[in-house]
Amino acid sequence: MSRGNESLRNLFGIIETAMNERRYLTFEYTDRNGQTSRRKVEPYLVVFKENSWYLQSYCTEKKDYRIFKLARMRGLRADREHFEPRAFTPLPMDCADWMSRDWVAVTVRIHRSVMDRVIERFGSEHILHMEKDFCLASYPIIPNRFGFDRLLAFGDKCEILEPPEIREQFREYVRSILAMYER
Repeated sequence: MSRGNESLRNLFGIIETAMNERRYLTFEYTDRNGQTSRRKVEPYLVVFKENSWYLQSYCTEKKDYRIFKLARMRGLRADREHFEPRAFTPLPMDCADWMSRDWVAVTVRIHRSVMDRVIERFGSEHILHMEKDFCLASYPIIPNRFGFDRLLAFGDKCEILEPPEIREQFREYVRSILAMYER
C-alpha cells in the first residue's frame, strides 16, 4: 500500500470514530488560496467526488455547514468533547455554487485523445465540431490560475482559441511559469 493510501486510511479511521462516537474533529485546514486555519467540526458525511474525498460537517468557527477536502487537512484528531447531532441534510456536491462565480465559456481546440475529459466533466453538448485528429469544444473556466491549471492539465493537446482576452491571460500565466525556470 502506498503512503498516500495509508495516510488516507488513517484519516478515514479517525473520522469514522468521531462520527460514530459523536465527537468533534479538530484539524488545520489549508484552503485553495493557501490560507491555513484551525477548525473544529461536527463530522457528518464523507463523500468521494471528482477523484477526491471530502468531509461534510458543521464548522463551529463559521457556524455553518462546510465541505472540507481531506487532502487539505493536517493534524486531524477526534476530541474528547462530544456534540449533539444536528438535523443534517447532505450538502450538494454538484458545483452549483460555481454558477455564482465569473465563468467564461472558452473555446478550445483539443486532441481527440482527451475529448473524453470534456464530455465527462461537462457533457457531449460541449463538443462543438469534430475534425480528423482534433475537435473544438466549449470548456467553461473561471479565468484565474485555478481555471488555467485545469487547461494546463491537457498539456500540448489543448489550445485556447477564444475569447482573445482569455487566450492572452492564459499566455501570460504560462509565461510566468516559464519565467521561474529561466532564472
